[in-house]
Amino acid sequence: MTIERAGVLIIRSGSLVLIERRSQGRLYWVIPGGGVKPGETVPDAAQREAEEELGVSVEVGDLRVRIDHRKEDGSIQRQWYFDAEVRDDDIRVAGPEKNNSHRGQYRAVWMGIDEIDVGAVHPSAVARLVTQNLGVWPSAVVEISET
Repeated sequence: MTIERAGVLIIRSGSLVLIERRSQGRLYWVIPGGGVKPGETVPDAAQREAEEELGVSVEVGDLRVRIDHRKEDGSIQRQWYFDAEVRDDDIRVAGPEKNNSHRGQYRAVWMGIDEIDVGAVHPSAVARLVTQNLGVWPSAVVEISET
């Protein structure tokens, strides 16, 4: 079984948009995104999830990264990451996570690419690509297999 997730990579002026999460005493960051709903296209899911998590309009661009990741139960999670833009710097968690305190605290942040702790960002493989390439993408889609 393959579960699909979609996310966005918003880079501006040397910073990447991340969601800061505090949960069960842990502090970490995630790239904005979430699950693809039945009947939804992957780019539409990326846009919907990003707008829910950032509280601003998001314009989804080109596909940049695809990761196939094997979960502990043996299922495959396919993650799609698109470059994207926002016109408003005033990002804030606005979707279901805003009032979901039992899952921890969420905060949308701009983080300098040079400040990113790759090991504290999920998925770390995508964060590593951002830091290694300083936010500039190769022309071909980067495909990563963690199966």
